[in-house]
Amino acid sequence: MNNKLCFDWMYRARLTVQFKRELLIDFDGNNKTITCYNFKWLTYQKYSKIKDCFDLSDAHWFGLGDIHNLRLPLNRLNVEEMPFVTNHNESIELSGSIISRTLISSKGLMINVPLNVPLFLSINSKMDPGKICLLSQKKFPYLTENLNDYYAHLDYTVCLAKNINVLHNYFYGNQQKTQYLKKYLQSSSSASSLSSLSSSSAVAAAAVQNENIFLERIIWSTNPNVLPNFTQQNVQSYADQITNYGFGGIILLDSRWENTIGEMKMNETLFNNPKALINILHNKGFKIMLTVSPNQAFDASTIAECDDYILKDSHLQTPLLIKCTIDEQRMCLLIDFRKMKNRQRFRKNLKQKLLDSSGLSIDGIYFDNLLSSQLPRQVNYNDAINLDEFIENMNTLMKTLPTSLGLTSSITSINLQGYVRLHPRESSWEGLASIIPSVISLGLVGYPLVNTGIVGGRDLFGKIKNQTEYIDTELYLRWLEVIIFMPVVEFAELPGLNDLDVIKVAKRLLKVRNEHFVEKMKQALLEPEDTLIVRPMWWRQNESEAYQIEDQFMIGNDIVVAPIIHKGKTERDIYLPDGWWKDEILAQVIRGGKRIKKYQIPLDKVAIFFRTEPSSPPSSTASTLK
Repeated sequence: MNNKLCFDWMYRARLTVQFKRELLIDFDGNNKTITCYNFKWLTYQKYSKIKDCFDLSDAHWFGLGDIHNLRLPLNRLNVEEMPFVTNHNESIELSGSIISRTLISSKGLMINVPLNVPLFLSINSKMDPGKICLLSQKKFPYLTENLNDYYAHLDYTVCLAKNINVLHNYFYGNQQKTQYLKKYLQSSSSASSLSSLSSSSAVAAAAVQNENIFLERIIWSTNPNVLPNFTQQNVQSYADQITNYGFGGIILLDSRWENTIGEMKMNETLFNNPKALINILHNKGFKIMLTVSPNQAFDASTIAECDDYILKDSHLQTPLLIKCTIDEQRMCLLIDFRKMKNRQRFRKNLKQKLLDSSGLSIDGIYFDNLLSSQLPRQVNYNDAINLDEFIENMNTLMKTLPTSLGLTSSITSINLQGYVRLHPRESSWEGLASIIPSVISLGLVGYPLVNTGIVGGRDLFGKIKNQTEYIDTELYLRWLEVIIFMPVVEFAELPGLNDLDVIKVAKRLLKVRNEHFVEKMKQALLEPEDTLIVRPMWWRQNESEAYQIEDQFMIGNDIVVAPIIHKGKTERDIYLPDGWWKDEILAQVIRGGKRIKKYQIPLDKVAIFFRTEPSSPPSSTASTLK
């Protein structure tokens, strides 16, 4: 059967459409059909652009990842035509550090655009109201020097299925690894049992362990405002302070641990015995992660020693400079990851110096990657037109490491066995309200493990340090009540800056998380289908009302969380799916399939509902939540 069609408009454009149909057999043996069409447009007119649009009116649309001012569904947005690349400029609607060139429709339709397309997007624009448009044109911020030819091309794939769930399973499901992993997890939870598995099974089982660490443990990240005097003794004191209040988890050391950026060696001026420090923290029960970047320190000796290791101007062959981080003026060099030998060298150094027992023997890496808006443009990135391809190449290298991994930027979720971290939120009610939509959106494009950043937002410690404001206890508690039930939890200071009342609330909510949420999250992560941990309210209930909800969420299919995210509020409406639910504040069983009006939620509480049977007695969790 001929599965390809070609259309040609003389002197204007050519369209090729390729058809593919696949039969997906789900974990229960049921047959489900996926039909995909690949569209390839090529214009014959120099410097022209190509645009295809899709109607928004007959469906609810999701996708794109974590973009600035995200609303769910995407039908609510009004975005004029703009490039879709990683960008830290929050004045741009489509800016974001974790983005996806994937659009998903509630009608069971998914659109994917490859990275080699110079993609621009518009949503409900003045020119195309009621439509979402894909547009290809070769202009800034894409690399116009790497035109390859003068003619724009638009390449995308549209896949159709019965519903979103089938599509999500097809692109992000776990069927290949679920069977032996479940068998492994039932038999043993210890790392030593890995030796009894086949090599492929052992790799997958180790990957699950590397992911579970983030569900089971809190991350405690060092911060210049928390530890301005960053020394071995102060890091140990920081760990002692955490354990004295009954907490534990993962200690994430910021970039100051390194002697010089890119050396991958601990600063022995600050840490007189690095190996001993790691051992001490391990003995206290902590796992250790280190912040690593693709940058290299900028000094004369570095340039001389790393002549072929750093990125250079394509014409002048002089080293190119970038900011070491978005927020500082210090300049760094960038490793030239285009070259295989440099990628191998970087990976080898990471493994030998940081991960192996002969090195520091740490437990994970937080890769503080760049965004396309930070990269220099005086270079030929292997003929790529999109700088995000360079960023994704760096992430692909990191994904091959046998360790727990966190990423700050990403364009595709393929093969990621770790978490992505949201771009730091402003410490405001608006910042808090943006978290749930972003986590749901990222889950839908294949990122089940999302770190929402430190509790309280990015400005919390700056305000305290500068004495411009005191901590807003209401905002902090409501922030805590959202984050504590997300997959990855991160603090940079004891809850509430050592406020004992806030610490009590945090410990109570953590107890609920550990007793009722963590296992559900692990199960969701291993589901052969429905790998989402944080799920939208419509995931199992196709109701128009559920598609509009962006301020509550589900964990798996059996837990509903409905926090307060608005200033001064102690009540809210709550949507409950069909079935029976245990109300953990009121300690009663209620029927779902309705909206509860003006549900009362005191400042130190969060509304949680567990799926149950109508005859079940009230859960003992209610006393914990009180």
